[in-house]
Amino acid sequence: MSLDDGRLLVLGALGALALGGLSRRAGSSDAPLPLTFTRSGFPWPKSYPLYHATTALRAIGRQGFRTRSMGAKSSLGGGTDKAVSFTVDERVADAILVGLYVLRHGARKQMGLRDLWDSFLEECPKATAALRDKNDVEHNLHDDELRDRGLMHQDGFFHSREMPEDAIPIGQGWMGRDRRYYHSWWRKPVTQQQKAKQNQSWMWSFVSLYNYFTGFGSSEKECIWPLFTGTDMAALADVEDEDLGIVVATCDIDRICLDHVGAYQLGYLDRQHANAWAHALHEENIYCEGGMDLRYRSSSRSRTTWGGAKMGPWTWSSGEEATPSTSMAYLSSMMEVRVYDPSKLHIAYRQSLISRLTQRGLVGRVSHPWFNEGTLPEDVLRPGHAVLAAAGVSP
Repeated sequence: MSLDDGRLLVLGALGALALGGLSRRAGSSDAPLPLTFTRSGFPWPKSYPLYHATTALRAIGRQGFRTRSMGAKSSLGGGTDKAVSFTVDERVADAILVGLYVLRHGARKQMGLRDLWDSFLEECPKATAALRDKNDVEHNLHDDELRDRGLMHQDGFFHSREMPEDAIPIGQGWMGRDRRYYHSWWRKPVTQQQKAKQNQSWMWSFVSLYNYFTGFGSSEKECIWPLFTGTDMAALADVEDEDLGIVVATCDIDRICLDHVGAYQLGYLDRQHANAWAHALHEENIYCEGGMDLRYRSSSRSRTTWGGAKMGPWTWSSGEEATPSTSMAYLSSMMEVRVYDPSKLHIAYRQSLISRLTQRGLVGRVSHPWFNEGTLPEDVLRPGHAVLAAAGVSP
């Protein structure tokens, strides 16, 4: 199945969704069908493709999706232990795959910190210049080269008030009688404990530097920042080629919890109506809070409406509460969907990392070219548009 085929999956079963997620306005049988927004979220097309970059491609194929709280192992870190994270934008998944490939090269010492500097200088020259000119206390080319040489950063290890007689202070070090220069903050690890600490520090530096470069590159619109947090580099080193890849899935859950930004991104509202609706949404306090887990606060009123010129009234109902089996959560950043009940997920197809990067023309890159993270591509049908079209409402 091709990616284009996966996008077309969204058109199936929308009629049933429209009947289940839409209702006529009370007292007016001839009125157009407005959307019903309850505490379980917006209507969601069950056949809409969701993209998941993973380090457990074969395990997902054998066992299906599991959360970390269910025993699934992940070297990526970040996110929540209670849900499986997806994105509605396949470019985001591709950017994560590019980063995974680079980080695993680093974890296996097939790529050094200096290699990252050189590669990003070629792909993201503005970002590299910005980091170099910033002279950050964590990363500069000189210190990263010392890390590549296996040296440890030890503040004040050599340098003290009692330097050898006739020693000449130079920069952060000193020159001794033998005319040799000594770095005061760097030394070779000696014990096994020190070597393990140096290796751990180097791996942390690799992830940190990659985030620095992609973060600066995103601000310069040269690349996308996949934001790797809590990445376990030691575990990543052991991941086999066959376990790196992308999974495209659909979800039987037909509701998703959004804030006004998500409602705009996914096509339920245009920007003007989303901004106006934000105030009513804030007053009701019935959307997913914080983006970490599915949580809701009680509404001060049982029912209210906001009349949108294009949409008709939006109805809040206190009769439905979101549960892990009835609702997904949406985070506007990186267009992330979190599914709390993995049993509702169905795999459409899987693709290995090498196959995927080759198909997308990304082999050999250390970063994914920049795109607008807040907007889906023009050729992708937004889920909100699909829901509205099924209800006979013009987006």
